[in-house]
Amino acid sequence: MSGASELLSQAGDGLVAALAPVGELVDQLTVSLAPVVVPAQEVFLQLDTVLQPVCDAAGFPMDQLRVLACLMLSTPLAFLFARLTPLPPVYKHLVSIFLGLFFSFYTIGAQTIHSFVSSLVVYVLVALLNRFGIAHKLVFVFAMTYMSLSHIYRMHVDYLGWSLDFTGPQMVITIKLTTFAFNCFDATRPEADLSKYEKERRIFQLPSLLEYYGWIYFFPGYLAGPSFDFSHYKSYCDKRVFEFPSTVFATLKSFVQSILCIVFVVFGDLFFPISYLKEDAFFTRPFYFRFIFVWVSTSLKRFNYYTAWGLAETAFIACGLGYNGPVDPKDATKGHKWNRVASYQLLDVEFAPNIRSTVMFWNMRTQQWLANYVYLRFPRDAKNNVRGIAVLITNMLSAAWHGWYSGYAASFATAALYTTLARELRRVVRPLFISGVDAEGKEIFSPYKRFYDVASWAVTMSFMSYSFCSFILLDGPLYVRVWESLYYLGHIIPIVAFIIIKIFFPPKR
Repeated sequence: MSGASELLSQAGDGLVAALAPVGELVDQLTVSLAPVVVPAQEVFLQLDTVLQPVCDAAGFPMDQLRVLACLMLSTPLAFLFARLTPLPPVYKHLVSIFLGLFFSFYTIGAQTIHSFVSSLVVYVLVALLNRFGIAHKLVFVFAMTYMSLSHIYRMHVDYLGWSLDFTGPQMVITIKLTTFAFNCFDATRPEADLSKYEKERRIFQLPSLLEYYGWIYFFPGYLAGPSFDFSHYKSYCDKRVFEFPSTVFATLKSFVQSILCIVFVVFGDLFFPISYLKEDAFFTRPFYFRFIFVWVSTSLKRFNYYTAWGLAETAFIACGLGYNGPVDPKDATKGHKWNRVASYQLLDVEFAPNIRSTVMFWNMRTQQWLANYVYLRFPRDAKNNVRGIAVLITNMLSAAWHGWYSGYAASFATAALYTTLARELRRVVRPLFISGVDAEGKEIFSPYKRFYDVASWAVTMSFMSYSFCSFILLDGPLYVRVWESLYYLGHIIPIVAFIIIKIFFPPKR
């Protein structure tokens, strides 16, 4: 561990030295933009003055409170943004850029330059090289390298810290930049080679820089996501007539759900703090206490993510970009769908019957990015099935996108083990609760199927909490100590169960 830490320190020192010119450039820009920056800083100070009592009363870090305030402010601003519909698109792009930059400078200050520069590099690469069919590959390498170096730099200057910096928005922008390059590339491919998903998102003409940055800095999704396609943004801004049903009720529903998530966040911080997993007192407790505490504390920690994603999604709904058509195109009375940019489905995650369902409904926009722009982009060949390699590389890129702490890789690897076991268990155990098939060919379940469902949920949640522990604690010695206190049961039980199934219940051929 010491050798790895020393290597990381040396890499961080080198990265700091390499980025020194960037810091000087930021300082020069700050001086040159003083007539604009100084009044903005005064506005930011006034906002901090308003938030300070909340910060003092709740003990909430100011940097995180700023982000929360911007996310909550996004919804009323999104309502107003929707009122710009009759105006030419140029005004919408300008307002989007202004509000996005306002949020960015208020929360991360001069580090905003990272989003501007990396986006500009990608724009130039696509403009010059897309015709040769290589821009999307170069952009993917550049964006992921930039993101990885940013994560390493953060680890060097704020190891295991939770202070907010540019890496959060940059993760969202990384998804945007890579999808943008692929969507431009897809416009040059034969239509017969494209899937329906790829056809709908093609970009035939390079947008203007105003359109491009309007999308990059679109304020509802800049700080915490979700990422969404440029084609959707352009289609929305080009409209001169508001073609969506009223967004009021759907917005209110999403907002209330997000506020309820904040209640769970506060409850978790007060009574089941994750920090307790790092204290020696935790390891003196009985096994049952440690098991329950890990389960409850990690489950409540997920509500931090639900809050941020929910507030951002609320703003998308408010402006109309979250609209995804009627539930039933043939019957308008059945309501409307507002899930075009949904990042999660809370109940589907928290009451998932298996790990696969949990992963499917957690951070959904990132899952779609990995599926459509990494996994499905691998060539398929009947003589050389690369599915296994595609899955491996997709998981590796997912871990790298999240960061270079070992906890991310450990969490994804453990979840992969659970997914494999769940598939085998379903094959062996589920048929025991099927009593037959009806005339339509549908399965008839026995009365005891509900017990199977409850047991599946309990096992899934307990194992997921075990895995999620490393995702939150991040540092190897921290989460390994917790796993050790649970006797590594989250690894031993699945491995033993998998071996038993393979030996005694092999698949029928």
